[in-house]
Amino acid sequence: MRRIVIGALILATLSCLYAQFRPRRNTDPNRKWAKYEYEMQDPVEDPPDTYVPGEFVLGRLRYRSDRDGRRGSYARWGIDANKGDRLFLDTLRRLTRIHTQSTEDIIDVDSDDMFNVPFLFAISPGDWEISMPQAERLRKYFDRGGFLMVDDFHGEREWAQFMTGVYRIYPDAKVIDLGDKEPIFHVIYDLTHRINVPGANVVHGPGYERDGVTPF
Repeated sequence: MRRIVIGALILATLSCLYAQFRPRRNTDPNRKWAKYEYEMQDPVEDPPDTYVPGEFVLGRLRYRSDRDGRRGSYARWGIDANKGDRLFLDTLRRLTRIHTQSTEDIIDVDSDDMFNVPFLFAISPGDWEISMPQAERLRKYFDRGGFLMVDDFHGEREWAQFMTGVYRIYPDAKVIDLGDKEPIFHVIYDLTHRINVPGANVVHGPGYERDGVTPF
């Protein structure tokens, strides 16, 4: 019994010390993204230059999905967030002369804040659900010159779900596949042939997810 009491006191003391000296990540009112951390797959600590503005800002699009929070997990928009975003921004800064902001801006699809960020990034859009008001806002965003980059969706089902959202934004939209000779594939690296790069969850298996055998 004495050992149990002593152990409990030690645990209580350590808990108090941890609460006192741990990094206070969510107390800064300027840290707008803190309220979304529970929806992120891989949130990381903020870099030292967190509040230094940059000429290029990555806007992570926060959308809705019926797969959000299944089994108590992260939201679909939050896959690879925010570690992946910050690695991308750090790499972009290192390989180019673009003055990047080191942290992403989370842009909710229902917010007009998107009009302040010309570059949006959406992960797993094969799971998104775009309402008509959201589609109208995105259409205005694109008509004003906004750009959306999408990544991380696999197979026919997710492609169809992605295109459902696209057709709500632009009912007459057409998909144009870019060939290997297009300049965009030869700006920094010479990507003559596109190949599948498997994620950690399938690297020791078939090397692809679902029916996404052919990269495009």
